[in-house]
Amino acid sequence: MFVYKKIKCAAVALFAACSVTVSDAAMSKGELFENSYYAIDAMRTPEGMYRDKWNFYTPQDNRGSIANVGVGIMALCIADSMGWENNAQAKVIQTLETVTNGAPTATGYIWIDRNETGYYRHFFDTTTGANVGNSEYSTIDTAILASAALFAKNYFQNGAVSYWAERVYRGVDWSRAIADPNAGTIFLEMQANGFGVPGQTTSTFNEYMIVAYLAMLANNGNGGAATSLWNNYYGTIPNLPTSGYWQYSLLTDAPGTFISGFIPQFNYFYCNAFSSNTQYVDYLRNAADADALWFTHSGYGWAPYCWGVGAGASPVAGGYNADKIANNPWMVVSPHIIGGYSVGNVYSGPNAVDYSNDLAPLEDNFGASHYYINGRKIIWRFSLSDPNWKAQDLQGIDYSSMLFGLASLYGHCGPNFFNQHNNYAGTTHWFHKYW
Repeated sequence: MFVYKKIKCAAVALFAACSVTVSDAAMSKGELFENSYYAIDAMRTPEGMYRDKWNFYTPQDNRGSIANVGVGIMALCIADSMGWENNAQAKVIQTLETVTNGAPTATGYIWIDRNETGYYRHFFDTTTGANVGNSEYSTIDTAILASAALFAKNYFQNGAVSYWAERVYRGVDWSRAIADPNAGTIFLEMQANGFGVPGQTTSTFNEYMIVAYLAMLANNGNGGAATSLWNNYYGTIPNLPTSGYWQYSLLTDAPGTFISGFIPQFNYFYCNAFSSNTQYVDYLRNAADADALWFTHSGYGWAPYCWGVGAGASPVAGGYNADKIANNPWMVVSPHIIGGYSVGNVYSGPNAVDYSNDLAPLEDNFGASHYYINGRKIIWRFSLSDPNWKAQDLQGIDYSSMLFGLASLYGHCGPNFFNQHNNYAGTTHWFHKYW
């Protein structure tokens, strides 16, 4: 059934001169959920790697993303749970084997570049595995890949998946990512020789909690720099820096500033120490409520379902931005961030709020959010201050919040899906250079 919608932009001042009639099918949450999986799947290559992004208006390129390979693995777990893929397990095995051992291609061989202690490049050529664009050896991107591998191990309970997942995890010396456990700093980038790049560090709180979590687990309960950093910061929540926005206390990496919405969401998806902790989940709920409130306070009178400060394609120079509260220059709405806040206890707890209910009116009233990948509709970023702007591409790692958040709804994979499979404490670590 087709629903004909009249988007009456006079509802807000900057849209006053705009009236656009569009015709397309209205989606249920289930349809958006399934279409979101196939958006990620469209980025998969025959060797089981994943491109960094989907180009809407130009031919697809060969730039792969090691973090999006992790997203692809997680997506296959979801697809298996939902019955969308009959061979999801085999696809996961292929991906893990390729990323660890390489694989023949139609034109030669792909071997993913790694440094001496196992850290992968952020971006790589999906046909050869070579570095793309002078990309760095990245701690966070490697951690997302390894976390996804261990998630798949827990989900599938299959010998081959476990074998390759453990090789991904044990093929990295996680201790090298720790810069200063007393200051809570972690290396952003690694050198080819396996050591951190001096001066390239980040402090708590941000998505590098995922790196810290794996590094702490890799100590196998025996203590070490990673355990000290964890106990000093992520394991002692009152020690973490916060910023206040009206009545909401928000985790941050610099008091007085705010972080992008994907950060607490990623920590929930990949890190059991976050998803199973009610204090962290309360901060996640605070982040959602503060995000929506900031858009309300923006002074432009946007509809209450228009919110979401996230990362992805943007009108800014360079075409990409990680938006934040008080730092969203083009007033970009991120529907995937709204979807991402549907996770776990935020949805099912005593103060349950299904933030994903805002997605339907957003889709209905803002045609600028509509995009298509292989004929399947999704909703993606659009600018309230520039209604004529259209995203040129969809970044898989960023859009994953939509897929993962919607997976947590009842009737989908369920609110305990991530919390059930993102505890990696049962896998003993020792560093081994398999390549």
